[in-house]
Amino acid sequence: MDPPTPEKPRQHQTEEDVMIRKLHPDREERWGDGAEATFSYPVYIADSLHSVSEHSRQSFAKMVRAMAADRQDVQPNGIVYDIIDPSLNARLLDATEIEAILRGKRKDDVEDGFRVAEEEEEEYEQTEDYRKEMSDKNYVAKLKNHEETLRLRGSFQWVPTVVKCRLHNGVRSAALQGDISGLPERCFSSISGPSYEAIESIFSSMLPLFAKLDIENRQESERRSSTCKKESTALDVALQDVSLQVVFKVQEYQIPPHSSYTGRWHTEGFSENVLAAGVYYVDVSEDTNGGDLSFRPSGTPDKPYYHGPEGDDSEEDRGPAFWSSFIKDVSVQTGTAVVFNNSIPHRFRTIRNDTDQVQCRLFMNFFVVDPSKELPATTSSLAGPSLL
Repeated sequence: MDPPTPEKPRQHQTEEDVMIRKLHPDREERWGDGAEATFSYPVYIADSLHSVSEHSRQSFAKMVRAMAADRQDVQPNGIVYDIIDPSLNARLLDATEIEAILRGKRKDDVEDGFRVAEEEEEEYEQTEDYRKEMSDKNYVAKLKNHEETLRLRGSFQWVPTVVKCRLHNGVRSAALQGDISGLPERCFSSISGPSYEAIESIFSSMLPLFAKLDIENRQESERRSSTCKKESTALDVALQDVSLQVVFKVQEYQIPPHSSYTGRWHTEGFSENVLAAGVYYVDVSEDTNGGDLSFRPSGTPDKPYYHGPEGDDSEEDRGPAFWSSFIKDVSVQTGTAVVFNNSIPHRFRTIRNDTDQVQCRLFMNFFVVDPSKELPATTSSLAGPSLL
C-alpha cells in the first residue's frame, strides 16, 4: 500500500480570499438635552479561514490537547483548562513599576465613578454617602476584592513575542522572531516545534481581519497639538513590513453534562497596552447551546442602571431595553475567527450543555501590543528569576 500523499502546503490568504464582515454599522444617538454620541463596533468576523486546512486544524487541536493532558492546569471551577497561559510565564514587576500601574488604574476608577480622587478622600469620608457605603457589607467586600485584584494583577506583566509581518503580492504572512511564553523553546521539543508552525500559520491567516481595524496613530497625534484632530490609520499600514508584539493564549472549556458556563464583560490585558485582539475557534462542540460572543460599544454600561421617574413604569422599562439594544452577538463554530479593537468590551453568553457527555470549546487568543508602548519581549534578555 502506498503511503498517503502529504498535504500540499496552502498559501496564506489575501483579503480577497477571506469573506470578512463587520459586526454592525456604527451607531449615532442624540438625546433631548442636545447631547450626542457615536457608538462604534470595531469588530470583524470570518466564518472560516480557508488557508487553515481541516488537517492543520485537527493536528493543532491534537497537539494542544496533549499539552493540556500533560499539564493538567485546570482553574478552580473545573471547566477552564489553561494550555498556553501568559499569566503563568509572566515578568515580575518591581515595586516602582507596580505603584505606577496602580496609580493609573485608580485614576481610571475615578473616571468610572468607582472612587473619588485621592485629594478628595478626606473630605468625602465626612459625608453621609461615605457612611452609607461603609455600612454596606457587600460594597465593602467588593471594594476590598477590587483592591486585592488590582495589586495582584498589577504585580506581573505578560511577555509578548515579536512577530514580523509582511505583505507581498497581496499575500500577508507572519514569522515569529522569538519563543512563545508558555511553550517550550521552539528548537528543543518535538511537540512545540509543530505547534509554533501551526500558530504562525493561523496568525498569518488572521492578518486580513486585523488589517480591517482602524486605530489611533498615537505617535503621530502626540507630535501634534492636543487641540488638533487626532489622526487615524488602518492597522494594515502597520502590518505591511514591520514587527509587532503579540501575546498568545490557548484555553479549552470542558463543560460537564447538564451544566453551563457564562463569561463576564471585560477587555484584554491589564498593563500590557493591548491594542487589538483576535480569537480563533479551533474546535467547538456542536452539541452545546448558546455561547455567542457578545460585544457592547465602549461607553455603554455593563448593567442597565437607568431608572425613569418614580411611578413611570414605561420609562423605567425602556432604560434596560435601550442599552441592551447596543449589544451585538457573533455566533461561533469550529473555524470562526473574530478580531476586534480592544477598546470594546466583550463576553461570551451562557454555554449550556444539555447532553450526557462533556462538551468542549477550544480556542486561541492573539493580543497585539500597542506599537508605541512596547513591552520586554521573549527576544529580550529576561533573567530567569524575573519570570513567574
